[in-house]
Formats: sequence, C-alpha cells, structure tokens
Amino acid sequence: MMNKQIVFGMDGWCGVMGDDFIEENVVRVARAFAAYLTSNHSSQRQVAVGFDGRKNSKAFAGLVSTVLAERDVNVILSSTVVPTPILSFAVKQKKCAAGIMVTGGHQASQYNGLKFKGASGGPFNARETKNIESLTTTSEIGRLEPAPSDLISVADFLPAYLSNLKTVVDFSVLRSFAENPKNVASVLIDSMGGAGQNILEDVFVDCGWRAQTLFGEPEPNFFDRSPEVISKNLDPLKYNVSVTNTAFGIATDGDAGRCGIVYDNGEWMNAQDTALAMLWHLWGQKGWRGGIVKTESLTDTIRLLAEGWDAPVFHAQSDFSAMSELMLKEQCMFAADDRGGFAYGKYAPDKDGILAGLLFAEMIAMSGKSIREVVQEIRRMVSDV
Repeated sequence: MMNKQIVFGMDGWCGVMGDDFIEENVVRVARAFAAYLTSNHSSQRQVAVGFDGRKNSKAFAGLVSTVLAERDVNVILSSTVVPTPILSFAVKQKKCAAGIMVTGGHQASQYNGLKFKGASGGPFNARETKNIESLTTTSEIGRLEPAPSDLISVADFLPAYLSNLKTVVDFSVLRSFAENPKNVASVLIDSMGGAGQNILEDVFVDCGWRAQTLFGEPEPNFFDRSPEVISKNLDPLKYNVSVTNTAFGIATDGDAGRCGIVYDNGEWMNAQDTALAMLWHLWGQKGWRGGIVKTESLTDTIRLLAEGWDAPVFHAQSDFSAMSELMLKEQCMFAADDRGGFAYGKYAPDKDGILAGLLFAEMIAMSGKSIREVVQEIRRMVSDV
C-alpha cells in the first residue's frame, strides 16, 4: 500500500511529511537506490549523504545511511545541516558513485524528499531516476538490520567546498574592492531559515566586506515563509537593503541551490535579468568560454547576447536534470533556469546559490559598476546585435 504513494520527480522523490514521506517509504526508496547502485556500480559503491534543516531531515539521513550500509554500500554522512550544492561538490570531490540529499528544496516546510546525485555532482538524469522508481515496486520494507559501523563515516563537507571556491571566485578582487573606502563593500544575505545558514556571511567577512545574514539559523518552518527566492517571499531582505548602505542583497532558497538578488535600492532583480548579468560576467569579465544551456522559458535575450559572442546555445526542459545532462554532453560553461538556478561547467553541473551570490559580488568588484548598471549595459549590447 505504501508503495503506491511513491511518485518520483525528475531527480528524486518529494512528498508530504507524515503522509507519503514517512519512514516506511524512505526505507523502500533507499533500498531501491541501493539495488540500482549495486547493479550499476559494482567496483565503486560509495555514497555521500547530506540533509537540510527541515523537521527530521537529520534522522531520515541517518535512516538512509543505515539502509545503504545494510546493503554493503559505503556511506559518508554529513556531520551537520548542509546545502545541496555542498553535498553535490562532496560527491565529486570524494569520488563517490552517487549522493543522496534529504531536502525539500524550495518547497514549503511540509515537504521533504530525497534528491539523487551522480558522480559528476549533478542530478541523476530522467532514465536513472525512472530506474530507481521502478525498483521501489519490488523493494521490501522488512526489518532493518543494524548498519555495520565500518561502512558509515561522518564528515564535515564544508571546508573542502570553501577551499574549492577559491579556484572559481577571485577572492583577491573582492578584498581589493573592500580595501578602497570609496566602494560600498556591503551585502545583506537572507538564508530564509534554510541550509545556506551563515556561510556566505563568513566568506564575505573574511574578504573584508561588511555582511549580515537575516534568518541564518536553520528553522524547520523557514520562519513561516515559503523558501523560494521570488519577490513576494523576500520582503525582509528588500526592506533592509533599501534602508541601509548596501551594494546588493542575496537570498538563497531552502537548500541553497537557487539564488535571488536584490538591487541596492531594495528592488528584487527578476530571474531573467539575473541570468543575463551572470552570463555577461562569466563570458565578458572572467573570460570563460563554451556553450550555454537555458530553459525554454528563460528570456531569449540570452540567445541574442550569446550570438554576439558566437557562443552556442542549447535549450532544455525546465528541470535541472535535463539541463545537467545536456551540460555534460556538450561540455557547456553555464546553465540557467528561470527560477534563479545556475550551474557552471568548470565547477559542477548543479545549481549553487552560494557560488552565485559570490559571483555577483565579484561582478561588482571587477566592473566597478552596480548590478543595475550592468543590466543597462547588457541592454545596450543586445540592441546592437
């Protein structure tokens, strides 16, 4: 009976806690995942497991780890609440066969789920996810055996992630910008009570910026907001940016996979312009080269901007599993959806709201322009194409 309630999405399974997302179904899905892994990765069966700050996410991550270990899979379990992009990086950095993140992402607090990550750090593709879903019909619940202690290790995934950020973001540029008293090296961050916590604040402060986080403590109900980085959910950030001397505001969603930006006057930057500005920075200022993946719903101005550079543009469905698969196939440098999800070919083919926030600061520091001025310049460039 429980098995009928398990309906997968594109890169995993999400359900309502206490309804279909319950212990019995988590065990069933974890056993299906283990069956898939052991049949497809006979020589490498190591999985990284992470969890967000939702109610019982830590306990569910422990349950998933126990199930995997029961099936002779080595598990590296996060020692604390962790953003999905950091779990994704850990999968790649530790050369795991796969990863599982216990999170509801940007969904409301009553939801939770299991997101599957491949060895690249990107989400499982639709075929892989479908295979696991089919295995849930035959995976039994049964009695859970104690996990062999030597198959589960606990690790802090954050230090390696932060170290790797220095290979993507030019921290020296951020520091030089902050050292000039004429510059507004100040940022406000809204973690929305999600997994982003105070990670961005700590990085900015280390680079000499003034930074403060709103709602940085993980809170199961996200302080009574839906943890999605859209304008109607970001009133606290918009207000605080508008009444302070702040260069811009950053919001990260429930699992810190997506990023929203607020202009220095407190206005929300729509996701279309956010993607345009990010592309402009990566190509025009950082000198990255390669193809670009966009969803059909994302502004066609991206195509016009790319055509001016003779950059190939690929279109994908509006889910990141399809985008990630295309990104890997075509060796693309950048992928963007219309909800603040950005992935980078030199990094990992998955959304990363923390990295996105830092890249916007780097954009300001390298250009000497406000984000609004950058968008205006892009509009002029596209009109000339």
